Amino acid sequence: MSNLNSVLGSVDYDQLFAGPNRSYVRSLTVTATGSALKRGELVTFADGKAKAIAQNTDAVFGVVAYDVDASEADVPVTVYLNGDFNKAKITAANSVAVDDLFLSARNVGIILREE
Repeated sequence: MSNLNSVLGSVDYDQLFAGPNRSYVRSLTVTATGSALKRGELVTFADGKAKAIAQNTDAVFGVVAYDVDASEADVPVTVYLNGDFNKAKITAANSVAVDDLFLSARNVGIILREE
């Protein structure tokens, strides 16, 4: 068993997820455009592509599952469409406060919890 980690690899637990409903998280791979997106970042969806939140009135589409750089070219990205997330690990671009997006996130099934 000592070689199990070297065979399977390992993943650091980053505490992005919270709450009891982790088995019900749904994700979707879409095209990202316009900027680098980080794991845990809230994004919006417009013109068929995931984009960084530009202002606090943008509708939340999902939470970025892994870092991607779409600043020079469109790239695929997986976003979580619903679930319970640790609010302290969630971010938004352009200095938009996550608290300002709380209701928009909740309306699409993304619950931001204090851990």
